[in-house]
Amino acid sequence: MFNKSALRIIGIYLVGGYGVIEFVDFIVNHYMLSRNLIDVSIITLLSMIPSVVIVAYFESRSKWSRLGKISIPANFIVTLVFLFALFNDKELGATTTTITVEDEDGQRIERIIPKSEFRKEAMIFFFHNKSGDEKLDWLQYGMAAMLDLDLSQDMFLDITMPYGYTSEMKEAGFEKGIGMPLTLQRKFADDDHYEYFVTGEFVEENGEFEVHTFLYETKRTKLLAKNSFKGRDIFELVDEISVQVKRDLEVPVWHIDEMTDLPVVEITTTSLYAFELAMVGFNAMIFDDDYQKCIDQFEKAVEEDPAFAYVYGHLSELYLMANMSEKREKTQELMMKYLYKFPETEQYPIKAQYHELKGNSKKQLTVLRMWADLYPDDTDPLDYLADYYWRKSQYDNVIKMYKQILEIDPGERWCILWIGRSYREMGQYEEALKYFKQYAKFFPDETHSFTFIGDLYKIQGDLANAKSWYEKALAIKSESTSILVGLANIESISGDFEEAFKIYDEALAVCKTPREKGKVFSKLTSLYKLRGEMNKSLENLQLKFDQMEIGAPRLQLLAYTLSHLDIYVQAGKKDEAFKIIENIAEELQPPYDGLIPIGYFGIYLNLEDGEKAGIALKAFEKAYNTGEMPFVDVEEMNSLNAYVDELKGEYAEAISKLKEQVKILPTDATFKYDIGRCCRLNKEYDEAEEYLKKCLAILPFYPSAHYEIALVYSELGDQDKAVEHMNIALDIWKDADLIFEDAQLAKAKLEEWVN
Repeated sequence: MFNKSALRIIGIYLVGGYGVIEFVDFIVNHYMLSRNLIDVSIITLLSMIPSVVIVAYFESRSKWSRLGKISIPANFIVTLVFLFALFNDKELGATTTTITVEDEDGQRIERIIPKSEFRKEAMIFFFHNKSGDEKLDWLQYGMAAMLDLDLSQDMFLDITMPYGYTSEMKEAGFEKGIGMPLTLQRKFADDDHYEYFVTGEFVEENGEFEVHTFLYETKRTKLLAKNSFKGRDIFELVDEISVQVKRDLEVPVWHIDEMTDLPVVEITTTSLYAFELAMVGFNAMIFDDDYQKCIDQFEKAVEEDPAFAYVYGHLSELYLMANMSEKREKTQELMMKYLYKFPETEQYPIKAQYHELKGNSKKQLTVLRMWADLYPDDTDPLDYLADYYWRKSQYDNVIKMYKQILEIDPGERWCILWIGRSYREMGQYEEALKYFKQYAKFFPDETHSFTFIGDLYKIQGDLANAKSWYEKALAIKSESTSILVGLANIESISGDFEEAFKIYDEALAVCKTPREKGKVFSKLTSLYKLRGEMNKSLENLQLKFDQMEIGAPRLQLLAYTLSHLDIYVQAGKKDEAFKIIENIAEELQPPYDGLIPIGYFGIYLNLEDGEKAGIALKAFEKAYNTGEMPFVDVEEMNSLNAYVDELKGEYAEAISKLKEQVKILPTDATFKYDIGRCCRLNKEYDEAEEYLKKCLAILPFYPSAHYEIALVYSELGDQDKAVEHMNIALDIWKDADLIFEDAQLAKAKLEEWVN
């Protein structure tokens, strides 16, 4: 069929084609272009083989037919269509882009960064110790952590570990996360939308380690690469594993060869013992909520190696939670000193946190924006910015950040919930519902969207729908403390207090952690307070404190205590409240001692001493504006100032501030009650009735609102309605303590009206 001339043509084409592919490969690597160009070259050359065969055939016959002349253009057109179909949505240009920005000090910075299409995402799971030596168990986490830190230097990679799934690990029977089946590992990686995951195992014999690693594609749980490594030095082994993982993930060869890839000892520690101390401490915090053990282990680790920079980051947060401000400040300075040991993408959040600690919010925001500008395809800086804006109640910006994340990575569907929450906080309930239902369609077996939708209906006063959605969530997760607590809260708002108490008992029975128990006791504290049973409220508050003593950071416990001293006053124990403040004042370190005025404010407010309450509030505002003040909610500052105005008899000022508060927190119906109360005191009875009705539309069994509107109707001359609402209030307060003043005033007023 073919003569030597034809075979020569085909041979020249194949050899030339191979040369073209090699040349394209050289160009791709030399000029940092997309490796998709190599695929385009290969497919083009293969697709055009029919044309080469046709040319060879007709050249050997020295005469072309009409079919032959048509076939070659047809083959060319088919090839173009095929290439367009395959590569229409693929990046065929440069793998990197150049970004220029200004830092917080006004200096210009230029960076060459990879485009998102070429970044690889992988979750690193704990390695399995198969040596039988329990002394090496820490390496199960240590090797994975070293690999995570080493790979995090590479801008082409997005690496994480599964520590966010510790509760799921425990529920599945893997208390420490070791020995999880591939199906569970795949689930965690898929839930976080990571395309790949890595796991491994190791044995040790006579001081030599043999490590096996496995790289899987998440979607199909397909094993893509299996590798073995031997050596005596763990750090060197991890460096070898790191390079191999990059190759297996097909990170560009030119990048692997040219990037600055520091050995893991350079970015962590030269001391294996220091790393062991750090891992034992970290696991104590993550798996056992043992913060003090974690601090002790971390301090030993940096004593062993003062340049172990990564430990300082965790220590900083631990010192914050443990009320160790002096140590925290020193740790922050050490973090900045060793900033060079962190990959660049991790330097930005560290610098942002440092500026926050120094009270420089402007520089903090500048650093976060610079990070986002330098890495426009990275979602992490946008997530940090969203958190910054959330804490500032700038919900429009929060929505903007999460929508940008979804544009970059549509798989980050958790953002949908936060967009919904932001719309909810802005009072745009229809938009919020749209996003919650959108999330529910993507994840019909998750309960988050169900409870968010339930809460959305609750804050609008549609309690039947709220209860229905919570019951749907409970059907999926019957032993969830948070779902049971939410359902009990709806029953309480609906006025079925017996059912609420019953469900709270069920919730306590399924609690697995001190944090969960504390959540239940906190709600019981509020419910008994609502009913005027102040001693029972105080008992449950103390139970909440007890649980926080076990599982909560010390500073969080102290801040929570200071913000709930009003219950002591209402229970007739103001002296005890003052004593608690004195004890906390001895313990709190600057600047956290700026929290102390919050306690005094609560006490004086309930003692109706407007002057001292105002002084305390101004002291807190000053402390908050000059330094870091964690575990406090300043969104309610307008209302706190309004309460002081009310005690001073400045009702118009109070009403104005409360209306501003409603704009900030439109979801909280109690502020409408506050406005109604102040309007009554200011003798604006029609407006008082309007706002109190709005409150009762959302909280139909809020006794204080019934009490206030009863007084309003009495002033308006509608005695029947006045008696009706006062009876509702007194029915809710039927078991109130004698010391609960509102119930006694209500009884006296009703007797006055009836007689």
